[in-house]
Amino acid sequence: METAMKEANIAPFYACLYPALCDVARGLGYALAIHGSMVSDLDLIAIPWTETAVDDETLIKALFERINALDYRRLLRRDCDWFTDEQIEQIASKSDENKAWHPKPHGRKAWNLYLHMGAKVDVSVMPRFDKPPFPDE
Repeated sequence: METAMKEANIAPFYACLYPALCDVARGLGYALAIHGSMVSDLDLIAIPWTETAVDDETLIKALFERINALDYRRLLRRDCDWFTDEQIEQIASKSDENKAWHPKPHGRKAWNLYLHMGAKVDVSVMPRFDKPPFPDE
């Protein structure tokens, strides 16, 4: 009995991105973990791990730069060059993707990092605590 093979997907590409992103996160005081199937996008969770972990904006900026990713506006400018800047602003302002980050439960913030060919990295960053969350610390 012959079974059908599953269609190829983008998961191997995402697996190759992980070490580069992980190195950046660790260098900035974060643990980085993969969650999800990696079929439609690469879902990552960044957890502040050291006392010197940088703020979430600094982490995300470094991740964007490491993989040359784009935010939603820059993605539209790159892939929809037939639109004027004014039209792109109108499109972006009507989209939830217009926000730099999206609020998530438990204080997480999520960013989308857009790449080529429809690839996307979704990074959720857990909040840092300036004071220990437990009274005995």
